[in-house]
Amino acid sequence: MRLRSLATCCLAASVLAGVSAAPAGSADRAVTARDFSFGPRIVAVRPGATVTFHNAGGIHNVAWDDGVPADPPSASQSSWTVTRSFSRAGAHPFYCQVHGARGVHGMAGIVFVTPTGAVPAPAVSRASALGQAAGLRLSFASSQPATIAANLYRRSASGAYAFYGHVGGAAAYGSNVRTVLRAASGRTLTPGRYRVSLRLRSSAGLSIARTLFATVG
Repeated sequence: MRLRSLATCCLAASVLAGVSAAPAGSADRAVTARDFSFGPRIVAVRPGATVTFHNAGGIHNVAWDDGVPADPPSASQSSWTVTRSFSRAGAHPFYCQVHGARGVHGMAGIVFVTPTGAVPAPAVSRASALGQAAGLRLSFASSQPATIAANLYRRSASGAYAFYGHVGGAAAYGSNVRTVLRAASGRTLTPGRYRVSLRLRSSAGLSIARTLFATVG
């Protein structure tokens, strides 16, 4: 990553909000730091491409979860422009050392390096469901900030599972734990055996469903 003058790069036309799913033919990407957020906070590039960060307002810098030195080294309110090139595929979370933290908390985001240069759909890992006296506890990890899109099914006396309700809410990057006492409709989870079809949704798409089981009561 290197510091460059503002005069060398004009970024305003490249800035979007939220998630930027780059088209297949795209290469370099641009991110703007303004107020208390990066925009877009999630971008994707192909291996060998560069992401340029520009400060458009506030005391900020760009630090990396993978240990690459922050740039500028100390947060600054100047109109700095910095870049980082990526050769390794995977997820590369970043954050402002003043307003964010590792793990995509606060003023933070992710650069995905993929063969197509497109943001991938969320991925679920380390998923489990634990039944409790009232409700159940869902534990899982998410590859990016997303929305929970889960369906609950309750086993009937015949042994068949019938749809019981939806579960929604926000999923953070990394580890998540959610206690489910009722479906989104307000329907309370009564004692019994449940099947959970857990998926995550973002603007890039839906994750592959994970099937979990738990006994309530």
